[in-house]
Order: sequence, then structure tokens, then C-alpha cells
Amino acid sequence: MFFIETIKTNKFKDALFTDPSLVGEESKLNRTVYTDGTSRLEANQKDHRIQYQHRNINSSTVFQTGDLIKRSVKYFNDTGSFTDDYQYFGINSNQQLSFNMFMDGLPIVNSTKHPFGMTSLEVQWANDDILNYKRPNYILGNKASQSEQVKLMNGTELKDLIIKQTKYDDLEKIEQIFPAYQAASTASDQDQAMFVWLEPVWCMKYNGKTVILSNDLLTEGSENHGVE
Repeated sequence: MFFIETIKTNKFKDALFTDPSLVGEESKLNRTVYTDGTSRLEANQKDHRIQYQHRNINSSTVFQTGDLIKRSVKYFNDTGSFTDDYQYFGINSNQQLSFNMFMDGLPIVNSTKHPFGMTSLEVQWANDDILNYKRPNYILGNKASQSEQVKLMNGTELKDLIIKQTKYDDLEKIEQIFPAYQAASTASDQDQAMFVWLEPVWCMKYNGKTVILSNDLLTEGSENHGVE
């Protein structure tokens, strides 16, 4: 279990808007919204998410993945976005890039059973501007308790689980199987969480989506349990 440190939203307002002095603010329940009439920044405390959107541009240019990675890394450096160890994790069909938080060399994904919130930087470009940027609103702190031993499934057990479940039955769509940490909430009120529980799990990339591999897959039915 780890402490988390919430990043002040003003830091993002100052870094992302061209002229922060022109930005208006509106608060509703667990959300605070900033806008200058063209761009919009929303801080969602419950989902531990910051989202910045440019409203007046459309995605029209197709970039090479390598160019997008370079653009994104420069943007993250310029805006002070690398607040933890983030590493490139993938790109989807809309050319949205993901840079996941890492711990001990393993990616951190959001738990589907006890979701904590965002664990990645996600960015989408339109020409030379940012169309959409999402990220966690927190920094991982120090350990709050001693680590516990967790036994993961071995290769045979993992293979049997994948064969038995029916939702992800097209083996040709499995792109990768890898160990990770899942970030799970420790609070009944997610927006009041001061800690996050990081538990080792097996994951797979299936048709572009990250899926946590557990025995819950056998009882999921038709629900959507891919990691966001």
C-alpha cells in the first residue's frame, strides 16, 4: 500500500493554458472545470483524473508512431507531466498514445474490481496541437505498509484460464501477456482515498485493450472489463 499526493489543479492550469489569466473556473461536486472559451480542463477527484481538451480543432493528420512519441515526450517535459516513472505503453486506432506509470519495471493498470483511477498519461494530437490529454491527478508516495507475498498463476494455470473463459476466445487477437501491478482503491469513498493498493497481476493485451487475467474472467458474462 502506498501513500498518494494529490497534485494541485492550478499547476495544470498554469502549464496547459496559453494565458491562465483568461481562464474561468466552475466547481461541481467532485469536479472542477476550467475554460478559456477554446480549451477545457476538468479535474475529477473521484476518478483521480485530469483531462484537457482543445475544442476548436479536429484530428486530420496521420503521423508516424515514432514522431508522435517524440512530440508527446517533448510536450510532457515542457508541461512537467513526468511526475512519476511513465513509459510508452501503446497507441490505438485513433492515434491516442498511452504512457503508463511503472513500478519496479512493471506497468501499473487500474483495477477493474476495485478501481482507483487513472494510471497513465494519454494524449491525442491534431496537427501540431493537443486535441485531448488525460492523466492522473496524483503522485505515488512512500510505502504505507509492508509488502505482502502474492502468488501469481504459473504458465499452465494461466493457459488453462485463457482457454476456459469465453469472452476473449479468439487467441489470434492476443498481442501480449505480461506481469503488472493493479492499482486498487482502499477507500469506500474513492475521492477521499489517501492510499492506493498495488497488487501483482497477470495482464494481456487483447485486440488493443489491456485485460487483467484473474478467475473473475470465468464469471464476467457480457460486461466490459477492459482496463481504461
